[in-house]
Amino acid sequence: FDATELAQFGPVRNDGSQTTLMLTYGYLSRTELGLYFGELEFAKAMVKKLMPVSEDDGSYAVDCLRLYFSSLVYACLALRTSKSSHVSKARKFCRRLKKLCEIRGKNSWHRVLIMQAQIETLKPRVSNQTIETSFDKAIHLAKETGYIQDVGLASHLAGEYFKLKQKEAKARKYLALARDSYHEWGATALVIHLEEKHDGLITALPKHVNETVDKWRTDIESLDSDATVEDIMFSR
Repeated sequence: FDATELAQFGPVRNDGSQTTLMLTYGYLSRTELGLYFGELEFAKAMVKKLMPVSEDDGSYAVDCLRLYFSSLVYACLALRTSKSSHVSKARKFCRRLKKLCEIRGKNSWHRVLIMQAQIETLKPRVSNQTIETSFDKAIHLAKETGYIQDVGLASHLAGEYFKLKQKEAKARKYLALARDSYHEWGATALVIHLEEKHDGLITALPKHVNETVDKWRTDIESLDSDATVEDIMFSR
């Protein structure tokens, strides 16, 4: 998806007809999509809408996810733009999730490690080896605790960082792991996105997997222009 396609999902209605929880998940899902597909300005706009409505939720799960994705959005923007304000926000959200995990449980500790690894990419004096080690620790913990989607996202972020630094072998390793993790998660659109964006860096999927991806792509192309986000995400 690009920014135009994401915008077609429509705004989240805030007319009193939806509960705070519905609004929270509406903005959160759009934030996630923007981050996964690299549409960071769109994701930032969703974060700004997400924070005011989600502050009142108070649930551990929602707090973890909103802080996690918000930090990563700003950290990725900081890497792209070098704006100090983005760095500050990424660090602020990371500190808040770290504190939340220390107080209420460490189910999301792997997410703290992913955020810290991504923030390390913003520090000019940190070596590539240190950054690789930080991502590897985060990926290992995410895998050990069964969060395959976060294995995918952490690998995705690491791969794109090392591609930016022209470390092709490292980029290839992480992007392949991201692609495989997204496939295991069932996120076929992300598999297609990675393969198209990083053509030549990711080795081909096995034949039977490619057939599944091709079928999904055909199904998406057959959807009419009024298809909802649910039609797209559950068309597999």
